[in-house]
Amino acid sequence: PAPWRRDDKRSNRWLIRDARGATLCEMYPWDVSGCREDDQADANLVAAAPELLESLEEVLSFVAFIEDPVVLKARAVIKKATGG
Repeated sequence: PAPWRRDDKRSNRWLIRDARGATLCEMYPWDVSGCREDDQADANLVAAAPELLESLEEVLSFVAFIEDPVVLKARAVIKKATGG
């Protein structure tokens, strides 16, 4: 269940955990010398994914009747995220 969070870096990886503390995924840096800023940003983005999806769905509910490229893109992203 959401919210997800990025756990503190453990040795050479970031852990993404759910609200119960269960590990959802481990993210390893591309650079063997340690984590780059991009690695931390990626881990933060993954951790925020459920809330981002929920927020996008809420916003889309207010503008769903508008046929605009941005709305169409939002629908496509939601479909991609939900596997629909």
